Amino acid sequence: MLRTRARAIAHSKRDHAASAARPKPIWKGGRPYSSQHDLSEKGRRYANPLTLQTTERTSTFFDPYNANEHKTLLPKNVSQPLFVDIEQTKNLFPEATWNRMNLVTPLLMSFQARGIGNFVRAPGAGNFNTAIHTLIQANRVLLCTGFNVAEGMPETDGPLGTAILAYACLRADKFVVVVADHHNAHLVRSQLYVLDPACARNVVIEEVKANSTTPLGLWEDILARHSPDAVVHTEVPGRNRHGKYLNMRGIQISDFNAALDGIADLANARGLNTVGVGDGGNEAGMGRIKGIPKAPNQEEMQAVIPAAHQVIAWNSNLGAIALGEFVMSAAEKGPSCNESEFEKMLQVLFKEGAVDGITRGRHMNEKVEHPDFAGQYNFTCVDGARSTIHIGNLLQAQDIAHNTPMIFPTPIQRRNI
Repeated sequence: MLRTRARAIAHSKRDHAASAARPKPIWKGGRPYSSQHDLSEKGRRYANPLTLQTTERTSTFFDPYNANEHKTLLPKNVSQPLFVDIEQTKNLFPEATWNRMNLVTPLLMSFQARGIGNFVRAPGAGNFNTAIHTLIQANRVLLCTGFNVAEGMPETDGPLGTAILAYACLRADKFVVVVADHHNAHLVRSQLYVLDPACARNVVIEEVKANSTTPLGLWEDILARHSPDAVVHTEVPGRNRHGKYLNMRGIQISDFNAALDGIADLANARGLNTVGVGDGGNEAGMGRIKGIPKAPNQEEMQAVIPAAHQVIAWNSNLGAIALGEFVMSAAEKGPSCNESEFEKMLQVLFKEGAVDGITRGRHMNEKVEHPDFAGQYNFTCVDGARSTIHIGNLLQAQDIAHNTPMIFPTPIQRRNI
């Protein structure tokens, strides 16, 4: 197995002080990354949402009006996502780069305990590669995460991957905002501080209440204030066709999870590029995918809200991490972190109250017998796999994204935002 070790990074006092006044350069490993964007409240308040949406709405390869077939697969009260022509997007990349990006898919699908090998995207849905292109082109990125498997139990899958993706986008000189309930917002913030305290202070985090009764007006306000041109949901509960939010066991979780899939639906309605990262089909953005099984109690698991670009992975952290590594590669930045930093991020998740979504355990790498299958064991970390598996996956994703020179499409001209 190919491996790479990201260079160890030490944060100096200058690093920590650099973020005190936005938008001064932040230093990481001796290299400055500074935002051309106005990160102040004034800059966010007066960004022009029409200008921000124009380029993505009129691009030739994301055409919301070319695929009539995919429009018939959604309920009337669900907004249609942009249509994505994968072949036209492929033509924008050198063949070697596109083929290198394709190497990520077997990694994302390397464990198939929840049947993700049977998932089939609908015509007009983008994939991991098109999601990378979307994020490279984006100037303002809104990231949503947070899946509470039970009351007071935010799971470890989601916040870590979102933190690495947020870090990557900020290093690539994008404005970044994270939206999560207070439990998961705290987890994302703790992860960012492990990666780089200076970065943590420059990522905007919006905390919302952890229940599904959030008024639509709040999502409209968040989109209006931050004016993103790409919206990413990583491991976020998605309502099924009956309006229920369920965990993998088919149990209702509506009372203690924010209805963040409403942001995806609203973003689809506004013609924004949306990305959904999921591992079971019950997550925001996984709408229209075929082959999603029912829960053990025969409840309908499939989420109904789709995303224009659907990233299917055996754990959602990995999908977001792989996206982040390619965003940094396209920006000519190094890997996000090394093994020891990544292991510390995992440890911090449990320290701050997260649980493994499968074992419900709070002690990393604890061996837990499956409650329904005697003799079958999982390990408490992320989705039942021990930490060494996740560290290995990180290194593989970094190998693919960073160890071979690649050429990416030139980002759209930066706008004064």
